[in-house]
Amino acid sequence: MWKNVFCQWLFEGVNINVKVDKNRLPFYLWQAIGKRFVLFDDVKGRQHSGSNLTPGQGFLNLDYLRGHLDGHVEVQLEQKNKQPISQIFPTGIITCNDYKVPASIKERVVGPINIYPSKHWDIHPMNVTEETIYIGCVLHNILSAEPEVHRHISLKVSKWWRKE
Repeated sequence: MWKNVFCQWLFEGVNINVKVDKNRLPFYLWQAIGKRFVLFDDVKGRQHSGSNLTPGQGFLNLDYLRGHLDGHVEVQLEQKNKQPISQIFPTGIITCNDYKVPASIKERVVGPINIYPSKHWDIHPMNVTEETIYIGCVLHNILSAEPEVHRHISLKVSKWWRKE
């Protein structure tokens, strides 16, 4: 649930399923038309030896989408009963469990980024709320905001810096 809210509301993006048959993949990619962000969530692949993870074809499908992941050239995205549209594929995040990531994917993406809970999370004075996420996204130009909102946030941030 949170991944879809995060993707659609915060980044004007979409969650694309790549765990389908390779021939059906172009029919899922049309969702990226006009979007700013793509989330490839829970991609499956070849497991490490001794792992009990379910294997899947997600990384093979991402390997098939090399031109899309590169983000340097326009790719054809087609929607049912419409003309194909050429656009640069949006930036994205790939999430997966502990699968073997193929070398061809590692060449095209940054990572892996391993995320572990911090022991300082509970004692940190700043609580992460919807407002703090919104402020961070506006400051980093991920979300658009009215000039008055930008000015208000900038003033607040400068007050926070002067306090410290």
